Amino acid sequence: MTTRVTVDGLDLDLVVENNMLVISIVENGVPIRRGSLFIGKLEPAPGPIYIEPDPVAPQPDPNAGPHA
Repeated sequence: MTTRVTVDGLDLDLVVENNMLVISIVENGVPIRRGSLFIGKLEPAPGPIYIEPDPVAPQPDPNAGPHA
C-alpha cells in the first residue's frame, strides 16, 4: 500500500517493502525512487566491530632485551 504525503510542498510516496520504508518524490504524477530506510528489527552483532583503526596485536617490549 502506498501513502502519499506532502512535506514542505513536495509530494512524497511512502511504501514498505521487505522491512524497508521506500521514499519516492512524485513529479508530474510519477514517483521517482529517492531512497529507503531499514525499519525492521536489528539483530545484535556477533562480536565487536572495529571501524578504524584495526586492533593491533601486542608487540614485544623493545627494552626487554634478548631472550635466552
